Amino acid sequence: MAEEFRMVPTRPTVRARVEKRYADERSNLISRLEKATSVSLTTDTWTSNSTESFITVTAHYLDAEWILHSDVLMTRAMPERHTAENIASRLQECLCIKPVLELPSVSKVLGKCRKLVGHFKHSTTLALIQDVPTRWNSTQLMCSRLEKLRRVVTDIMLDDDVTKKADRDLLLRDGEWGIVADISTVLGPFTHVTTFMSKDKDVSIGEMFPIVYSLVGTVLQPCNNDTALVASMKTTLRDEMTERFQPGRDETAESLPMLASLLDPRYKKLSFLPRQLRRRTHTMLEGRLDDVPLKVSSRDDGDCATPAKRPRLEFMVTFPESSVEDDLQLYLAEKMDDATPALKWWRRNENRFPKVAHVARSVLAVPATSVPSECVFSSAGLVLNKLRNRLNSDIVDAILFLNKNMRSVKCDTV
Repeated sequence: MAEEFRMVPTRPTVRARVEKRYADERSNLISRLEKATSVSLTTDTWTSNSTESFITVTAHYLDAEWILHSDVLMTRAMPERHTAENIASRLQECLCIKPVLELPSVSKVLGKCRKLVGHFKHSTTLALIQDVPTRWNSTQLMCSRLEKLRRVVTDIMLDDDVTKKADRDLLLRDGEWGIVADISTVLGPFTHVTTFMSKDKDVSIGEMFPIVYSLVGTVLQPCNNDTALVASMKTTLRDEMTERFQPGRDETAESLPMLASLLDPRYKKLSFLPRQLRRRTHTMLEGRLDDVPLKVSSRDDGDCATPAKRPRLEFMVTFPESSVEDDLQLYLAEKMDDATPALKWWRRNENRFPKVAHVARSVLAVPATSVPSECVFSSAGLVLNKLRNRLNSDIVDAILFLNKNMRSVKCDTV
């Protein structure tokens, strides 16, 4: 029985197919973007192992069904260099974590933790985590894993048959293990927050200030059973967050993230804000509503047949449409919904508050972070590896475009 063989496509064939698919999908994306009422962008830079700098741009928008989409627009080479260290430094500054990691007692113990974890780097039995200087949450995960495996690590380090006597100095003392536990406990909520905020579905900047106020007002408040180090870490984090996010300033109440919170049915009461600041956010939304077109389209507009005209009675007057103030007050008076995500809630209630929904559609499409752009570079590292570091930037752009916009891409049969 003869076997069927398929020829492996040549490099020019693969390139031609990639370029054709890129052109087709680019046209499809343009069509989707033309239907969006507003589009938010994120961007970031990355340097390949051949020291070539790239910039990527992602687009975020809501479709007619209030489904959030994230698409890569481009990944292009940049002549100017942007090092990973500088980008990481900026990210750490924004997260307010760096000052805590620089506390003397914390820094000293973290140094010992890194050496201890490094001692087990070839171990196949212990799944320890070595932190990365540019990712602070990996430091929290390192401490958390060490604390969980403390007994196992200690037993191995004290076993003469396994560990050399000269290496026993790597083992942490009881007081140092306590510091490891404190670091893991205090930074734990921040790890959860960054993981949550890094999602690109149903999470907008409207989540930012509710989280900030909860951290400052609850999580980072002192407790009677806090150790001296925990109290110091909480104070440092609380001061840093207060300084950077300015929760009590008028400018904060009038910011886009606060407006997004107002347009999220879970947080619209803005109960974490003083009354006078709350009023400023309301005024900001009123200003946005003034710019809404008099006729706002809804999802049902295209499905409804145009009714036949009927003669009017002479004594009847024309009743005006609901005003901006009416639409806003009705929305604010609506009972809060703590369980339903914002986009799902608006999909159900868009026609009840059409003017407010028009503003919400643009504001809630803004992503909480630039992580969607940063994630592109994880794939870029696989494309531009040491064996393929001379790819033309145009083909890199096409490959990453197709890789990240796989929603509408179907594979052809080779």
